[in-house]
Amino acid sequence: MRFGAVATAYEKTGKLGDAVKFVKSRIDSATSAGRKPPENELLLLLDYQRRLKDDKGEAETFEKLVSYYQKADYWDNVLAPVIKAPGNTDGFTLNVYRLMRSTGTLKKASDYTEMAQLSKETGSSGEALEVLQKGISSNAFTEARDKDRNARLLESIKKKVAADQAGVAKADADAKAGKSGDADVAVARTYFGLGQYDKATEAVKRGL
Repeated sequence: MRFGAVATAYEKTGKLGDAVKFVKSRIDSATSAGRKPPENELLLLLDYQRRLKDDKGEAETFEKLVSYYQKADYWDNVLAPVIKAPGNTDGFTLNVYRLMRSTGTLKKASDYTEMAQLSKETGSSGEALEVLQKGISSNAFTEARDKDRNARLLESIKKKVAADQAGVAKADADAKAGKSGDADVAVARTYFGLGQYDKATEAVKRGL
């Protein structure tokens, strides 16, 4: 009997738990053999888990979906609860925002603002500028209050970028002459924000 017919038979007889086991066994067999599980089977499993209110299973299936089919909608379901989790440090939150940005799931006005602020505060002013400009150009800010607030933030970030560009060479030289790796890591963040990734890598390696 074909896969679809078996799954449908379980579903029609109200045996969703057995349907989950059947579909999951096919997916597990594929991954164990080093094969990519079919997207439609993962989505069918997800549907069954949702109907059974199996939150843990649903989360695990989304993790498989982003592993094999890296679509923005799948990433959004994985990352949305992570960014809202209590107890996140600023550094952890910023890295989640970076992942959201790279996967096309950074869309909310509040997320653009918070990522820009965190980038600025941690020394990556160039990154903060790029993020906020993207938020503005994509019309993420629709409320007048948000537009005004982020316009002010943009100006403060531009000033910080100018200061970082003017002072990073001296800061790098001072870090090289110093004994603490903390200064090197701080310089690496500045270089990273300014898009000078080769120098950022060199500085952070030196710091470590």
